[in-house]
Amino acid sequence: GLVVTQDALVEDVHFRLDWLGWRELGFRAAAVNISDLAASAARPEALLVTVALPGEVEVAQVVELYEGAEPLLWRFSTAP
Repeated sequence: GLVVTQDALVEDVHFRLDWLGWRELGFRAAAVNISDLAASAARPEALLVTVALPGEVEVAQVVELYEGAEPLLWRFSTAP
């Protein structure tokens, strides 16, 4: 069967950008979603990450976020 999970991370609720960098945030966003699948004994084939960010975020910061998630994506064979 197919298992779908989506765990949103919201600034000032689940993380603070003054405590961790964009790469760490990307890693964390991927990790919480992959761990949800593992808790269901499911294996990821794709990953959807939802992060609520402030409007002044720059494209380069979002790129860093995805680069932070990439090691986990490769490890679990969901890399682009």
